[in-house]
Amino acid sequence: MTFDNLNAMTPEQIQQMRWEGEIEERNRPLTDDDLDAMFANLSDQDLVRPDPLTKNTVLMYAAQTGNIILTRELLARAAVRDIVGAKNLQGVTALDYAVARGDAVVTDLISTYSKAHLDEDNIDDYLLGEHAVRGYRASRSASCAARRSK
Repeated sequence: MTFDNLNAMTPEQIQQMRWEGEIEERNRPLTDDDLDAMFANLSDQDLVRPDPLTKNTVLMYAAQTGNIILTRELLARAAVRDIVGAKNLQGVTALDYAVARGDAVVTDLISTYSKAHLDEDNIDDYLLGEHAVRGYRASRSASCAARRSK
């Protein structure tokens, strides 16, 4: 856009152009570098602290939006894995949000860490890191095989 065009615009059009630019910047896809920069400054305590108004966690927001990369990054942190079953004020968990959205990949990632699955399969801690990067079916097979080998 040139200054000639800008001079021909009304204040409302200029504001609309600014607003569209801000929205476009906020909605751009995050790269690995962006995620690394975001997580470098966040402690585990920051990631598990629920929103004061809704009691939603960052994992719940990732599940609501179907953000596979963010969900995988979050589940790689032990502190986040410990709160997978946390409920918000409405009694909804991150897994509930993923299921309601119909997102199979995010649902599989989160369900890998659900308390019922962990108790049922008696998963050892060393396997948990593997679960964040593999799908539910593969991780369930691995955990069942580990249980049988004990």
